[in-house]
Amino acid sequence: MPLYAYQVLDRVGRPSKGKLEAENELEAATKLKRIGYTTLELQEVKHSAFATTFELKRKVGIGELSLFSWLPCCARASR
Repeated sequence: MPLYAYQVLDRVGRPSKGKLEAENELEAATKLKRIGYTTLELQEVKHSAFATTFELKRKVGIGELSLFSWLPCCARASR
């Protein structure tokens, strides 16, 4: 399902922005209106494979950190 970035005003006029999934632009606008937002800008977000890969923001575990810290030492020692 496509992802849409939006800029809106809430019911009291405060600006807000975010992203939501919808089948098309009309459905995205309808969802925002149903919540009570006035849509200022709405456009589909195009993702490249690179951006999608690095958008996953997770912490590196201690096991992964120790493995990648240790590997360069082994590479130097084997020369």
